Amino acid sequence: MTIATAVCRQRGASALIALIFLVIVAFVVLTAYRLSGQQLALAGNAQSRAHMLAAANFAIEQTISGVDFLRTPATVAATPVGVDIDGNGADDLNVTVGLPGCYRLRVVPLAELDDRRAGDAACISGVGPAGSILVLGGGGGAAPNPNESQCADSEWNISAAAADPVTGAALTVNQGVAVRADRVEAANNCI
Repeated sequence: MTIATAVCRQRGASALIALIFLVIVAFVVLTAYRLSGQQLALAGNAQSRAHMLAAANFAIEQTISGVDFLRTPATVAATPVGVDIDGNGADDLNVTVGLPGCYRLRVVPLAELDDRRAGDAACISGVGPAGSILVLGGGGGAAPNPNESQCADSEWNISAAAADPVTGAALTVNQGVAVRADRVEAANNCI
């Protein structure tokens, strides 16, 4: 064997080793590229979920902040709540609030009330501030039991479903809320 033949064989081996390393480096780069794309998609999904969760919670807060869910639950369920996520003045998401459901009602005994607190005084006298959900105009009538007040503690389940038409993502949130209200008004809409 001559020296020239040995050098030619080594040149072929060097090219083969370089090609193997090139394939390995290309595989590592391709894997890193795919993982970065997946991370970007995961971050986008998390952001969409956070937006929808915030929108659903906003709709629930809007609902329980007013008296309509106690007086007319069906109207609340029929009215979607528009939410502006990006602050441009246009609603980005429409959130649908489900039919609020009252699942527990308890008439408040007079012994639990303190007449020095405004809300408790309204339960004793039957007169609350205008628009109050505590005592709706004092319409509770006379309590059949002299130990019972004009108020009842009611517990409600309110659900809100948010859907993003752009991303196709959807989310439903359920929230429990306790409300002290006029006993007759609460009883009219409670199970």
